[in-house]
Formats: sequence, C-alpha cells, structure tokens
Amino acid sequence: MSFKSRATWGSSSLNCGLSATASQIASVTANTGKECVETDIPDVCAIDYFSYWNGCFNSRRRAYYFRGVCVNEHTTFSQIFNKNLRMPISSLIVNYSDSYFDRNIAYCFLYALYLKYYYGRWSNFPAPEDFVNAYQNTTGQKRKDLKNLVAFYVRGGR
Repeated sequence: MSFKSRATWGSSSLNCGLSATASQIASVTANTGKECVETDIPDVCAIDYFSYWNGCFNSRRRAYYFRGVCVNEHTTFSQIFNKNLRMPISSLIVNYSDSYFDRNIAYCFLYALYLKYYYGRWSNFPAPEDFVNAYQNTTGQKRKDLKNLVAFYVRGGR
C-alpha cells in the first residue's frame, strides 16, 4: 500500500497485515495467525469542517496550514492534491458526485488535519500527508485499494 508506516495503521503492535488492519470491520485472522481486534472506526463525515459559525476550518477562525496552503472553505482540491479540480473542498464534500474517490479522500484529509490540529495527533488514523502522498503516487491495484480504504473511512465501517 502507499502509506509508508505500518504504525500509521496501528499494525506494528499487532503484527497484522494491511488487509487485516485496514478493514478492521470485525476480528479477522492476520498474516501471523493472531487475531486483530476491532477498533473504533472514525466517522470522518461527522465533523463540522466549514460551516459559517462552527466550522473548524472556517476562514473566520484561526488559520490552519498544510504545506503552505491555508485550509478553509475557499481552499480548492487542486491546491492540496495537485489535481486539475478547482472546486473548493467545502463544495466537493457536499455536492460533487462525479468522483466519490475525490470526495472521500478530501473527507479523510480533512479529518486527519482536524485530528492533527485539534488533538495534536492522529492515533491510528493516517496523517494528512499520507492521504495526499497516496493520492498523488498510487496507480493500478494500489489505487483501487486506496479507493476502497477511503470509502471505508467515509462510510464509518457501515
């Protein structure tokens, strides 16, 4: 997979394969024969990212930066992911259905950024950089795996 650190997935302590730790919907048998236990699945869509009064990345609030780009309701997908999609991320996550993958990875990126800035960590959830790097550098089967993984995070294990 395109994420570099096994610890990102929380698999280093469990010694589980990516297929076991990435899906964690239920207890599954890992590559080592040990069982990976189910963990809390984050609800990446439950956060108010951009609303006028309460959005955590609203331009009226404190500025949060990712690689020199101020992330707020005006930040476009192309500014973060270097893709020719000039739609603001705030619109993409609500209205855009041409690419569920773009929407899903934007949600995951925002959630990772939220964890980083509001909690100073992201526990077993990948870092914002991991999502951007994976989006930019995966092809073929790895790209399909990434699409399935971010869809899993957005669905919240449902």
